[in-house]
Amino acid sequence: MSRKAIVLLAIFLAALPGAVWAAYTENSPEFREVTSQLDMDGHSDHELSTCKVRKAYNSEVLEMLNKGQEPKEIIKYYTDELGPAALKVPEKSGSGLIAWIIPIVGVTAGGAIAGMAIKRVTARKNQKDSPKVNKMPLTGGEYASLEEMLDNERKKYF
Repeated sequence: MSRKAIVLLAIFLAALPGAVWAAYTENSPEFREVTSQLDMDGHSDHELSTCKVRKAYNSEVLEMLNKGQEPKEIIKYYTDELGPAALKVPEKSGSGLIAWIIPIVGVTAGGAIAGMAIKRVTARKNQKDSPKVNKMPLTGGEYASLEEMLDNERKKYF
């Protein structure tokens, strides 16, 4: 009877899922490295206890790690399968570089356009506010008539 019990116990233990005997768990640094880089189709910020999609991703990653794949291979698998959208942060090379450059170019161009618009508006306002001044010097007759007019105005008030 004890032999039968040992054989049954061996069969039972062999039939247990591989996750029980796994070398990697959800607390292992390799697992955290992979899952911290993956976007998981918008489910990476969800609570693990309530999100079925995140549980599926995590079990896939654990299965791949336990099969002997390296974290870089797993990330490459997901980027090949889902494209660059599989990563939370785009790569800093290749097409991912465009995702880093476009916001910088957009902010710079927007700032330049806003600066030019402000400059134009203030220049128009200054033109309207300032009176047109004749830059030509007064001739002798004009100067004399100006003096005469100023004297008449001064006599009115004093």
